[in-house]
Amino acid sequence: MLSRIVLFVLSSVVLSCAHKIVDTRVIVGKRYVGTGKNMLPELDLKLLPDTSSELWKSVNTAILQKNYKKIEDDMRKFLRTSPAHPVALSLLVKALFLQKKYKLASYYADLLLTINNNDTDAHMIKALGAIFAPNSYHYQQHAAQLRLAALFAENKTHIASGLNLGIWMMKKGNCSKAMQYFAQIVKRCPKCGIARVGFAICLLRSGNFNRAHGLLLDINDDTEDTLAKYYLAFSYFKIKRNLVKARNILKNILNDKDQDGYIRNKARSLLVLIQDQSVARRNSSAAAQ
Repeated sequence: MLSRIVLFVLSSVVLSCAHKIVDTRVIVGKRYVGTGKNMLPELDLKLLPDTSSELWKSVNTAILQKNYKKIEDDMRKFLRTSPAHPVALSLLVKALFLQKKYKLASYYADLLLTINNNDTDAHMIKALGAIFAPNSYHYQQHAAQLRLAALFAENKTHIASGLNLGIWMMKKGNCSKAMQYFAQIVKRCPKCGIARVGFAICLLRSGNFNRAHGLLLDINDDTEDTLAKYYLAFSYFKIKRNLVKARNILKNILNDKDQDGYIRNKARSLLVLIQDQSVARRNSSAAAQ
């Protein structure tokens, strides 16, 4: 039913400690969580120690432009003179991971862990690398899953590991387990809308349509999230058979040119399907008369 789910910051749950910021936008697929074969985690890259220098201004621009190769290049140059800089290493690890350079990301994550073995994100990236690597074996994925579960259980403020687990469970078709993780995330972070959206999608997949529709209505009352809007339109179409409301929501998504291209394409495809059904209904009514 879906190939990707949003994983973004609806409202950043930001925990700062030393040079560390943790927020909820931590995985898969540049604002979207993959439940298909291609899963690309997105991690929080808004971690700049000094925005006044030219280097960090350049990095900030690269982040805004989603230019992870530029971040990689800048951090490599910087680390030549400051090889133990934890923020630079963290950014390099994440930029490498976002380019699917899993082995390199794991290598630099190990370096980061020699500086701070309690860096939860570094541990998480190593586990995710084992999951996403194309040549990863089932036993390696299972071991990585256990490591993520341990990270999530041990660190009560870490959202990313739980989100990754929820997404991974969805990919494996285990919606009941995914819902358990999403429910725990919402307890830790009531404003983490992506966990609520993931829960709603699991409800849809499990056939609990009315509850899913109600949850999507609640989510859309709380946020302007595009993914939640898309699935609300989907539920109006599939569950409530209200083509007018579904069409209006989808048109609203498509009218916003700043929205993510992937969701816009999904909205466009669903809108075409709705329009086809509207035509079919009109033709059927005309024939009946």
